[in-house]
Amino acid sequence: MSAPADHDPEQLLARWWHDYTVTDEDEDMLTAEERLAVTAPFGQTWPGTAPGRTFSAEPDAMAEQFARVFLAQHPHARLGLVAAPRGADALTTVGWDGPVNYDNDTAAFSAVIRMF
Repeated sequence: MSAPADHDPEQLLARWWHDYTVTDEDEDMLTAEERLAVTAPFGQTWPGTAPGRTFSAEPDAMAEQFARVFLAQHPHARLGLVAAPRGADALTTVGWDGPVNYDNDTAAFSAVIRMF
């Protein structure tokens, strides 16, 4: 497995977009038209990343608010801490295999999440 810093997130997103929109219909459950409808209005052309957002709240205040709401909705949830240099890197550090059927390199997903 690679490291998140080994990847350019915009190149990854562009490649994933291309791979999703250009497919072999014999191996897919969607027709070419159905697949392009998912990415409408952009079609096969990668539109690039969306403009960034600024938040009016401080990050710590937002995290506290999120935690309170989450715990209120999921009172039996447990918190897990991961020793990672960034929150996005926690996926790679713990060896998350969520995307195993899409991309076997979890660091690629960490690289994209680092953008936000």
